[in-house]
Amino acid sequence: MLVIVLSMRALQVTLFKCGGFSLGLYMNHAVVDGVAALKFLNNWCSIARGEGLILPPSPDRSPLRARSPPSPTFHHPEFVKLSDMPANSSFTTTDAVTAQFTGTSAPSKHVFQIFPFTAKELESLKQQALSDPSISKCSTFEVIVAHIWQARSKSVEKASDQSSKLFFAVDFRSKIDPPLPSNYAGNAIVAPLVELQHGDLILNSLSFCVRKIQQAMESVTNDYVRSSIDWWEIYRGVPAIMDGIIAAAWWKIPFEMLDFGWGKPIYAGPVVNDRTEFILLLSNGKHDGGMNVYLALLPEEMAKFETNIKVPSPK
Repeated sequence: MLVIVLSMRALQVTLFKCGGFSLGLYMNHAVVDGVAALKFLNNWCSIARGEGLILPPSPDRSPLRARSPPSPTFHHPEFVKLSDMPANSSFTTTDAVTAQFTGTSAPSKHVFQIFPFTAKELESLKQQALSDPSISKCSTFEVIVAHIWQARSKSVEKASDQSSKLFFAVDFRSKIDPPLPSNYAGNAIVAPLVELQHGDLILNSLSFCVRKIQQAMESVTNDYVRSSIDWWEIYRGVPAIMDGIIAAAWWKIPFEMLDFGWGKPIYAGPVVNDRTEFILLLSNGKHDGGMNVYLALLPEEMAKFETNIKVPSPK
């Protein structure tokens, strides 16, 4: 039996095998993203099975060098300059920092819960979004994230004019010119920002939120990525996640298929998490078109969320 445990502090994977034998791996997200981590692990598994490398990695970072001189051409509200961060705070701030930089480490009063979605429920959400003529198509990711964002916002007390932020990772390997090689072994993601007023978010339709997410995805072009790299070269910084959430599509990264020669794991996902701003979309292990959603809320918010997250019956 194999269990894969994923941690949220960085890209951490720990592998356990019955009989007391264990393997541990810790990766910094600044070095690799989920796609590169999976390719590394697939190579490792293949070598462990005696089959050699599947795809030799390319660690060359030069394609992602900043321009000379660095020249951001986009406004980047998704970042906070390090110089603008409060004293004694960081990306993983604590409850002690100022109200503007609310802590992202989960206080003990938060509760974590997994919500399963069937393929039928996901399809129902898609049809609901597509009933709006302004939406010609939508992906499973777009519609489930829109649904979760609205349901979570309806469960959290905020002033109607208060900001509500959504971030999600976009793999830009194929979006830049020239594209990165398929065996690129590094971090090739950006996290565009969707920001709405709380009142607008909860009062508008599901399709409205889907379209906002699609617009953010469409904004990730070669020019946007180059501008992001240049911004970081000049300012350094962290994601501006205050008053926001980050949706991560881990179900698209099949850690549950890894096989070191002991067979595939019975579980792939987090066991312990202290990051309240992360919403994880996880494989349900069944490969039937469904998924699991893993997130944290305060107890009174979670009670509301359990109702708000239910997929409405088709009319």
